[in-house]
Amino acid sequence: MTDFHRRSKSKDGRQNRCKPCAISTAKASVDRNRETVREYQKRYGQEKREQLAAYRSAYYRKNRTQLLARYKEKYRENRDVIRARTMAYYENNRERHAENARRWRAANPEREKLRYTRGNARRRAWKAANPHIPYTLEQLRQRLDYYGGLCWVCRSVGVEVDHVKPVSKGGPEMLANLRPICPPCNKRKTNKWPFRPTD
Repeated sequence: MTDFHRRSKSKDGRQNRCKPCAISTAKASVDRNRETVREYQKRYGQEKREQLAAYRSAYYRKNRTQLLARYKEKYRENRDVIRARTMAYYENNRERHAENARRWRAANPEREKLRYTRGNARRRAWKAANPHIPYTLEQLRQRLDYYGGLCWVCRSVGVEVDHVKPVSKGGPEMLANLRPICPPCNKRKTNKWPFRPTD
């Protein structure tokens, strides 16, 4: 009986088709009506946005450990594909990402202020305990130009500055510890140490 999906209205509580047959029929129906399905999903998502967000949030909180383990395993198995797709998406939607960030900051000024303040406080505390050699903006530009303005991890355009050894892990605030990095790689690297470009 486990080979059949449940159906509360039937006498035996099961559908009259096995799971593989039901799945293949559903996929074929979606393929035949792809545009209609997409339009319905888009409209449903807009109408039920708050309910869906609440459901996803509750589901994540309840299953956080299992979900994170699953995500990490999936990433390890498909690292190159996921990395290439993420970078391509970012490059093709750079303006959209920037606009979304600006809109979020405008809509959440208090949260943005708190995030900025906390980040600065942590960084000041770390810098106080770490080696610090002052440098000028021109010296920083020369340091980034040394790498051709390319991400030191993947060699795409590096628009951000990365502390190779993270400040939170004792990395010094000095030119020798700074390199250009692209946003996807910076997000992936976070404060990992030691970090290899193949990670």
